[in-house]
Amino acid sequence: MAAEFQIDDETFTEQLWARQIDEYTFEVCCIPFLVYDLALGDVVETNHEYVVKRVLSPSGRYVFRVIFAGKDSFNSDRVVSALLELGALIEYSSSNVISVDCVPSRAQDFAKILSAEEQAERLIYETGKKVQD
Repeated sequence: MAAEFQIDDETFTEQLWARQIDEYTFEVCCIPFLVYDLALGDVVETNHEYVVKRVLSPSGRYVFRVIFAGKDSFNSDRVVSALLELGALIEYSSSNVISVDCVPSRAQDFAKILSAEEQAERLIYETGKKVQD
């Protein structure tokens, strides 16, 4: 299964691990790195090419994307450990790029940690959500 996203006016595709429920219905089984408004556990409908058309049942989970790109050498393990202690699920794209999943009740706690680290210029982060509920 895949989902499309846009950068400027160009469309790209992110492959996503998913569990097939029926012919065109899937449950997202990974934390998206690039596509917005999808999260772990969302149930989606795809087209005949298995590209996401819409979310049928949102999981309610939150996604944060993090790039460890500090000015000086920085050990990301401290931040990752702090997020894991709060119940985060984390997937790595590379040693300095992660996607973070969390339950709604912890989203503000995660944002506080990430915001403080961003203000200290140790990382850059964003949420995986563009559409407001």
